Amino acid sequence: MKIEVISEGLSPKDLPGDLELIAEVIGVESTIKLTQEFRGCNIYIRNIDNIIRAKRNDAIREDYDAGVRIIELARKYKMSTRNIEIILSS
Repeated sequence: MKIEVISEGLSPKDLPGDLELIAEVIGVESTIKLTQEFRGCNIYIRNIDNIIRAKRNDAIREDYDAGVRIIELARKYKMSTRNIEIILSS
C-alpha cells in the first residue's frame, strides 16, 4: 500500500508512543516511511553536536577571513570573544 494512502488523514496523535513525537518533528508521511523501512528494529539516533559545532567553527573562520571582526563574530554567534579567539587559533 502506498505511503500517501496510509498517512492520509492521520495526525501525529493517531500514532502510538514515540512515533507521535517523531511525526511532530518530521511529519506523519515521513514517520510512516521510517516505520516501513525499519519495521521491528530499534533505532538509536546519534547526537550530532560535534558536526554542528564543526560547521559553526568553519563558518566563524570563513567570516573572520572575510574581514569580520572578533567582537562582531561574538555577537553573531552568541559567544564570548575569548571562545571566538580559541576557535580561530585552532
